[in-house]
Amino acid sequence: GHGGEKATTPIRIIKRPKANPKEDLDLTGSPLECSFELDEDLNDDDNDEFIFGGRNGSSSEDLYVPMTPQEARKILSKINLQTQNTTLNLPLICCITNGESIYALGVYRKDNSTSSMFQITYEENKVRNDLVTFDKLMYNHRSISSSSTKVESNATSEYNVVGDHDDFSDITLIFKWNKPKSILENPSLTANVSLHMSVKPGDDKLTTHDSWKELFLLRGFIAGVNNEGITWRERSDGENDLNNDLIVLLDRVRNLTPRSNQEFTDVSAIVDSGGDVEERIGVITDSTRQDVDFTDLLWSTLYKVESYQELSYSLTMILKTLQRDEIRPFIYTRNETKIAQIVQKIVRGSDDPIPEMTGKLPLDILIEIGLEKIKRDYIHILMTNDLAAKDDIKSLMLKNEDKTIECHNLLRLHYLLELVVLAQTFLSLNHDDLRTIVSQALKFLNSNSTVSWKEEHFSMDLQSSHFRNQLLQMNPYAWQCEFKSSDGKQTTSRFSIDPPMPFISTSGISNCKDLSDSEFSYFTSILSVITRVS
Repeated sequence: GHGGEKATTPIRIIKRPKANPKEDLDLTGSPLECSFELDEDLNDDDNDEFIFGGRNGSSSEDLYVPMTPQEARKILSKINLQTQNTTLNLPLICCITNGESIYALGVYRKDNSTSSMFQITYEENKVRNDLVTFDKLMYNHRSISSSSTKVESNATSEYNVVGDHDDFSDITLIFKWNKPKSILENPSLTANVSLHMSVKPGDDKLTTHDSWKELFLLRGFIAGVNNEGITWRERSDGENDLNNDLIVLLDRVRNLTPRSNQEFTDVSAIVDSGGDVEERIGVITDSTRQDVDFTDLLWSTLYKVESYQELSYSLTMILKTLQRDEIRPFIYTRNETKIAQIVQKIVRGSDDPIPEMTGKLPLDILIEIGLEKIKRDYIHILMTNDLAAKDDIKSLMLKNEDKTIECHNLLRLHYLLELVVLAQTFLSLNHDDLRTIVSQALKFLNSNSTVSWKEEHFSMDLQSSHFRNQLLQMNPYAWQCEFKSSDGKQTTSRFSIDPPMPFISTSGISNCKDLSDSEFSYFTSILSVITRVS
């Protein structure tokens, strides 16, 4: 039992003058003919107005008070009459007691003509075989509905694919189908399926982590140019020092030659490498770009610097070495970055002196080559794996005077990569599914003017047949069936692994991966709704 649990609901109480006795409120809820009558007389000596959650006033005045089902009915009845001409969405959470399983009562009013009253009952977690039967749920629904009305039914099943990790991205599959036959049945072959992914970029367990580190540092450099300050990275133990990195860089530059005619600054030149897409796709971020030029290598070294002084020193040292040793680094012909122009002058033997690396110039150079390098990486992965076409992503590849906007477009491309890697890692998806994910995510990302650096939520529709074998090995995180009658009655029964409200404690039954289907336990919540149209 849960007799010791004290649930609370935020209520703001406003004192009102005592009303005339003939204006006393009807506490039965009869204006809506709702089914939540009071079973006892309640003292109505006060004439307080109850406002849920401080909705009509300052939240600093909120009070948290214990709430029994009887008190909840009283408050709902008062508010229902006081707000008859306004929209309303008010759930009140009740105490769980041994004598009553109701944990929520509420009222919902969409407009002046349509009102709904609802209650939610609760049962503690039980193993699968002890749950209420489907036939019993149907019988209970018909008991509140007219026997002659038609009843429609549907089921929804939710699968948490990744698991419960607060600091990790989340994947949930939701299936919906009509005419279920039994509790916790598997989705039908014709079920509609939606994929919900909450992506927290930068997880170090994914192959996109290195790309995220580069993008995140680039964002910081842009902030520095905009006078917002820079947090420079620190070299980790075992990492090469700066001089060693510069020696390695110059050695690679001396030996760098074009590996093909593909020039990634010209996206139309990116071609499919041939072969079967399913064989090539692998883990997409393993398709490392081989066609790099001098500025790509330069970024890969300089983004690791620990200070502005290191950055200025490195650029000056590299340019002087190129000039002194007559090194002719390979640079794409369409590379129009500042550093490319400086190097080309050195190679041609120009008498112009090497620019002084002072002021904003070093950061401008670093930002410019970072934007180009990271953009090429993302485009290479998406296009050579046939996950997106040129026209799909061209708006995210445009240069912009505002480097913050350009960086946000790279963030959008990074989200596409994380989505695909997550789906590829945790779901049995074919190439068409991955293309669908990219396509639908692009529409979402392009329709939003801002994108969060912390987390974004994506929802997309897929075909259920592709998940069939994977689902047979999983227990649903939540399963619910819904009955609707033409007379406005609705019953929704939800079975969930976690308790329906955080204040509800478990009875000691715990779930783990090794449990069989029959040993898995679920909490039961039943929502009953009566809707009246005046």
